[in-house]
Amino acid sequence: MKSTTIIALNILKFLADQKKQVSMMRIASEIGCSRDYIEQICRDLREAGLIYSIQGCRGGIGLQEEPESITVQRVVDLFEAHSRHRNEAIDYIDEQIRKLLFGISIYQLTLISRLEKI
Repeated sequence: MKSTTIIALNILKFLADQKKQVSMMRIASEIGCSRDYIEQICRDLREAGLIYSIQGCRGGIGLQEEPESITVQRVVDLFEAHSRHRNEAIDYIDEQIRKLLFGISIYQLTLISRLEKI
């Protein structure tokens, strides 16, 4: 997985944990990336309808949907470019991974994170 995909998943997971809108600066600080990079990723997430953004001093970003309805597969599809040079074996493996990821939601990732902290 690309680092962009992993960061996008972490952004969504963080927003799901917060349950409210959060500033880009806070997300950048929490995830450990530059604000500019977070903004680039959030632009793609917003265009895909996964998050919303509000401008201004009381602005921020938040989840557009419930975390239970956002699957890891949607995020992977958004950020991972598929190679044009494929064969049947790669297509089969890719399809199996897609089936697995389709069943995992951002909400489930937040639960896993909470368990890891115990």
